[in-house]
Amino acid sequence: MEAVEFGKKTDNDVYVAKECKITGKINSRTNVIIDGELEGTIETKADLLVGPHGKVEAEIFAVNARIQGEVHGNITVENLLVIASTAVVYGDIKTKGLQIEQGARFIGKSQNHDQADGITVLESNPETEYVSEPSDDLKSIEEKKKKSKLSFKPIVYNRMP
Repeated sequence: MEAVEFGKKTDNDVYVAKECKITGKINSRTNVIIDGELEGTIETKADLLVGPHGKVEAEIFAVNARIQGEVHGNITVENLLVIASTAVVYGDIKTKGLQIEQGARFIGKSQNHDQADGITVLESNPETEYVSEPSDDLKSIEEKKKKSKLSFKPIVYNRMP
């Protein structure tokens, strides 16, 4: 099934309009398109699209999903999750494929579904960093580094105009 595109809904799709607010659970076998507000749970056996005006506070389960609006909650997607440049996502993600467009905001953890091995967690652990003392010699520093776990820290670059 192709990922649903906003503005190209069919008669079978579940659609929450811009001025609409729903509290509860959506359980669907067809595509779900949210351009209004939803609080609760979304479960679909097809694709989910949160439009640019959509505001969702829910646990989400879908085959494919494209987020263009705002989502607060955990997202589980079987195949591909696309977080568009206009999106804001607060929550943890589990998916096989993840695409985050430039400009999107994502705060949470991502996990990669792997059918053979279960789920692999992708996250950093900045607590394993080693800082040397002035009294340490080169050999002791190298030994301490070998014993510590491998980790990385994200680097943020600010561009000045």
